[in-house]
Amino acid sequence: MVWDNVSLSIEEGETFVCMGLSGSGKSTLIRHINRLIDPTSGEVSVEGTKSYES
Repeated sequence: MVWDNVSLSIEEGETFVCMGLSGSGKSTLIRHINRLIDPTSGEVSVEGTKSYES
């Protein structure tokens, strides 16, 4: 498991930077935010709308 119990809020006008070692889950996080993949558990919400729910 790369991410566990993550909560992230980015307000309009803010800049988000995702940095980490190779294989740490940066691309996976961005794919979830962009609704390109489903989470295996939990939920992903973008602008208050749940994109997927497991």
